[in-house]
Amino acid sequence: MNRTVPIAALFCCLLWRMNVPAAVPVSQPMPDAGPAFGTRADDAPGTPRQLSLASAKSLSVSGFHRVADVDQVFTGNWGAEQDWSVTLAGDYTLSVAGIAAHKPRSTERVTNPEGLAIYDSNQPRINSVAFEMIDESNVAWQEAGAANPEGFVAPLPAEDLPAPNMSDELRLTMPGDVDGLAMGSAASEYLPEPNLPDRIFTPMIEVPTIMSARVGWWSVSQKGSPNKVGEYQSTKDSLFFDVDSLISDGVQTYDFNLTQFDNDARNGRLNFYNPLMRGNVNYQSFLRRLDRDPLDYYVDFDKQPPLPLPGPPQNYRDMKEDLAVGQDFAIRVQQLQASFKGNRTGAFNWRLNVWGMKKTGERQANAMAHCFAAQNAVDTNGNPALGPACHQLSQQQRIDWLTAEIEPVLQAKFGNVTAEYARTMRTLTTDDQLVTRPYDNFGFSGDQPYSVVPENYTYIDRLRLSGTFQNNRDFYARLFSGNTRNQFRDTDRSFSGVDIRLTDRSIAGLSVTGYVKKYNQSGNLPAVLLPFETATNTLAPIGYDRTSLGVTSSWQPFYGQRGPSSRWRLMGGYEYRQLDRDNAIFQERVLTVNEDSTLSNQIFLRASTKLTPTWNSFTGYRLTFVDSPLYGVPIGNTTTNTNLPTETQRVEFGNTWTPTHTFMLNNLLSFHDGHHNSSIANFDTDNSDIVLSFWYAPVPLWSFSGGLGLYSNWIDQDITLGSKVSPLTQLWQYGGRSSVVNLGTTYAWTPQTTVSGSVDWVRGHNSFDPISGFGDLPALSDVIVETTRFTTGIDHAIGPNSSVYLRYQLMDYDDKSDGFVGGTIKMLLVGMNARF
Repeated sequence: MNRTVPIAALFCCLLWRMNVPAAVPVSQPMPDAGPAFGTRADDAPGTPRQLSLASAKSLSVSGFHRVADVDQVFTGNWGAEQDWSVTLAGDYTLSVAGIAAHKPRSTERVTNPEGLAIYDSNQPRINSVAFEMIDESNVAWQEAGAANPEGFVAPLPAEDLPAPNMSDELRLTMPGDVDGLAMGSAASEYLPEPNLPDRIFTPMIEVPTIMSARVGWWSVSQKGSPNKVGEYQSTKDSLFFDVDSLISDGVQTYDFNLTQFDNDARNGRLNFYNPLMRGNVNYQSFLRRLDRDPLDYYVDFDKQPPLPLPGPPQNYRDMKEDLAVGQDFAIRVQQLQASFKGNRTGAFNWRLNVWGMKKTGERQANAMAHCFAAQNAVDTNGNPALGPACHQLSQQQRIDWLTAEIEPVLQAKFGNVTAEYARTMRTLTTDDQLVTRPYDNFGFSGDQPYSVVPENYTYIDRLRLSGTFQNNRDFYARLFSGNTRNQFRDTDRSFSGVDIRLTDRSIAGLSVTGYVKKYNQSGNLPAVLLPFETATNTLAPIGYDRTSLGVTSSWQPFYGQRGPSSRWRLMGGYEYRQLDRDNAIFQERVLTVNEDSTLSNQIFLRASTKLTPTWNSFTGYRLTFVDSPLYGVPIGNTTTNTNLPTETQRVEFGNTWTPTHTFMLNNLLSFHDGHHNSSIANFDTDNSDIVLSFWYAPVPLWSFSGGLGLYSNWIDQDITLGSKVSPLTQLWQYGGRSSVVNLGTTYAWTPQTTVSGSVDWVRGHNSFDPISGFGDLPALSDVIVETTRFTTGIDHAIGPNSSVYLRYQLMDYDDKSDGFVGGTIKMLLVGMNARF
């Protein structure tokens, strides 16, 4: 969803909270490993230990961005005056300063089954670094003190190391006194104490209440239509404020945020944790302006042209009656989402998920009545314009929809098996304005309601089972059953299914998963028909029965080896799907349409590797065959057609290149082809996507980012128009293109002042080529839209806990083919923030 106002204002908040960091320093030269760090139980020297992030695959440090796919090792200089560092992919180094062994209580180091955690109380920006220690020798290490005073360096592995044997005890200590424990070479107690896992979550220092507040004022200038430039944001001057606070006493923690983006959008969030449970609550409210259909190319109901009607069966007019001329349509959306979870006690746990959405406002309600007798219609000369017509009626309708959902979840663990049961209960209630339109054909007449949204109730029961057996095989099973009851029509739509998967990893470097899926859906006719319905023209609902069988695999062909070849990973899979339908045989005049079954076969392949320490690459291919896809039969000429292909192919190429710690380049190329050549239809479709993005920091205080996206879609299809007596088949050619360009920069002008700016430009163009007999087709189908968004801002720190900021935003929506939704909005935000 394109939430313009919340995103725009939130972007301002994020810029306030972000500092432009200096370029990450390059690692210091690593000394030789020297004497082994630590000794074995038999006092024999050991080899340097490797501290691997292979299982965590991530690094999270307060004050820095999250770094994904960390696949190198933790290295450190353990001298008193040295800094710690974490070596990342691409030879980056993130220095963690201030951890000195000679400073009392400067660090606390504990081991636990999840890895080793380091806490630094002297550096508030760096809360913790968590990683895992790999013991390839499976030998328990004893306390060794400063066995390597010159420093320890772990060798860089050339590949992800296998998961450790968590039964091995890891012993790693440092000189100094931690909580009264003598951590020297004479120490004889292992570090992991019975209560240490609990101590990991015990705060080292009392955390005070922290609160920050921001306030500002939007000054807005807008012209043209507000539908697009103000789709999710206010077009009037408005107040902006944000309050963010974190309160914790080490046992209970509360984190809340309240933001008003403008007059029409606001957001609230609360996260809390205590020894009994944890939860999060999110609320948001915003305005959504809706597009208006002006019913172009229909003639007015009471101003028919002074032309005679054509002969049958085309002896009708297309007429419009718009009762909402000049009105705008918009709805207000409010959403509440909450989740509560009990802290695990023994083998049982519980969760409770709550979700609700309320939509209120006005929408455009359209309805078409075929062969409506326009008794009061006149032509432009004032003469009666009798005869049948297609009457398109449009009017405003007030809506009020409330969707509420509650989902309790129970989870239990029995040995290696985990079972989870959930029941989803969802209701939709409506309180809409009743709108009607006249009918006088098909056996009924008079005003009848339309645009009715029925109230309904849905429940879904789910059971999930997962577990491990024989240490290298996993299983997963998901069973569900549910029903949706239409309160207005007194009908039910039942559905059920099962998903079973088995994964085997008994061969080193190879993971294979086989699965079977089953899904069934069925419904019933309404017990009571409406006044204008009959049993003969009411079709039984279609039922679905889908079965899927497949296998996927992931293989490292050079698993366990060293060198570039060890980085190869191959993935692939195959799926067979059969979709059977009930009540899907239709009789259309002289043609019987049978659509009771569709079969499909799909294979996919993907290869990825790290060609060099700074270059990641992947290639993917997907091929799908479809037998008997759905197709349509026009009643007028009884020909068949479809836009569903019988064969599709998709090829993807992607690369990430990081030659230095100040430059990164990403690219993605995708080609998608589909076609259908049968007695049902004949068409070809081609799609291509090209995406390129970069980040560059020429100096530590200045960085740039940008992107380019090109998308295209081409369709050549035979389409038949006209009556059964004189059908006309021609090749229709459609083309769609979209271009996206963006560029942004951030510059630390002074230690107190930061400036930033960005520009985004999007252009979309869709149309049909001209064909014989339809010379005006390109003009009727042409869509040309250009969108430009420009933002700039400046932040200035006026003290250690306060700053002021200025933001300017320009958005222009230019509809070049139909200018009734074009518009421009300019927004200026001035404000200040403070931290308490």
